[in-house]
Amino acid sequence: MSNLLLRASDEFETLLSVWASSELAPSEHELFRSQFEEWCFDFDGGRFFIVVDPDFDTVRIEPRGAGHGHVVVITDQHPFESLIGCRLRWGWLLTNQRGYTDGVQLEFARDGQTWILQLVAEASLLTAYSLAPLDHLSSLP
Repeated sequence: MSNLLLRASDEFETLLSVWASSELAPSEHELFRSQFEEWCFDFDGGRFFIVVDPDFDTVRIEPRGAGHGHVVVITDQHPFESLIGCRLRWGWLLTNQRGYTDGVQLEFARDGQTWILQLVAEASLLTAYSLAPLDHLSSLP
């Protein structure tokens, strides 16, 4: 599983697009949805899919997706628009306190800037989180 992340960080060039898919169609009122069954990161030089196993709420990194019915291109949505043109600098598989690999953390970089994205398995879906340094979180007291 981590071999594909290693290959992506070592061999793939810049990120070209991000899309996600789900069995359920997005509502027409949803401007952005952060939960899907699989996410695809398409780079110059290759792509990988982060897929949820619905039976165990764990994640896998695969060279091909499962082909869920409804695909949503999210390349131009926040925070993904900032990631286009970046390289994958680091990738982590996250394991919870019960020993399940239920998340992936990706660090993208360009021109001295970094962006961190987490995808965590929750209720048979992968939820996307954008991480920021504490000094950027203005809502903290």
